[in-house]
Amino acid sequence: MTKLSITNEIRPNDPSLLDEIIEQTEPLSLAEEQARLPSIQLARLVSYSEKSVFIVLNEIDTPILALSLAPIVESDIGKICAIQFINGNKQNPLIMGLIQQNNHSMILPETPLNNMMFSSPEHGQLHIQASESITLQCGESSLTLTADGFVQIKALYIDNYASATNRIKGGSVQVNWRGLGIWSW
Repeated sequence: MTKLSITNEIRPNDPSLLDEIIEQTEPLSLAEEQARLPSIQLARLVSYSEKSVFIVLNEIDTPILALSLAPIVESDIGKICAIQFINGNKQNPLIMGLIQQNNHSMILPETPLNNMMFSSPEHGQLHIQASESITLQCGESSLTLTADGFVQIKALYIDNYASATNRIKGGSVQVNWRGLGIWSW
């Protein structure tokens, strides 16, 4: 490359300094150009807690602590994410987002019907809460819980088994036995 002379004087018909630099710059090879461009890499989410997210760049790497621009939840573990590195440092990955695949469920807008709380505290318990009702359904069978204390079980057949005592308690109990009417106790 040749040295450029720089003066404080700008003349209207003279090429600008930028034009001189562009003219004298040798074109980069494709490999050199690609090496200079920031690239997005793919990684897999392998661990999550409220305070940290870990990823692996390939199956043999050890997990690396990552920051994230995208919201990450426990159910995202195992998903592929797009990452870049802060200041080019491989020890400082930044999750740009999750790769969307067709088999993932759709994210629903936050509305009273879609706003549910899931928690998995100690002892392997799962708490599901809704303000109006919860319905679990599989084919023709369903279980509905409502906020006013009503529990409804619907099915073609219901089997109730107990190894010990099977208790039914209520203010009153009504049984419709083989179509012979309702029996109350």
